[in-house]
Amino acid sequence: MDLDKEILIAKRYISDAIGRLGKYSGEELVSQRAEKFESMGFFMEEQ
Repeated sequence: MDLDKEILIAKRYISDAIGRLGKYSGEELVSQRAEKFESMGFFMEEQ
């Protein structure tokens, strides 16, 4: 695959990801991330 095609694919992927993130508030993103890591056993609340 040539470099220009790889760059175009990466650009589209990043643009789509940013578009999906724009649908959520910052608080929702933090909450979702906390739930994800908590379910994996990696999240601990600060005391």
